Amino acid sequence: DHLLAHILDVCEATPSVAEVSAKVGAPLGVVRVLIGDLIESGFLRVQATLTDSSSVRERHDLIERTLRGLRAI
Repeated sequence: DHLLAHILDVCEATPSVAEVSAKVGAPLGVVRVLIGDLIESGFLRVQATLTDSSSVRERHDLIERTLRGLRAI
């Protein structure tokens, strides 16, 4: 499926789900379900975006990227 392939391509840069949704032009809920299916099938891995040792800047960057993705939807 074209959408699944596009999601896999976009996910190479480890974006947030909102960013993936914006980049592939599909609704956030649809992308969340498809990413879940891709994870269960072994095509994607979940990486911890933040850890206990993440800096304030890393946390801020994640929030900004997520907001940009949501605004683009």
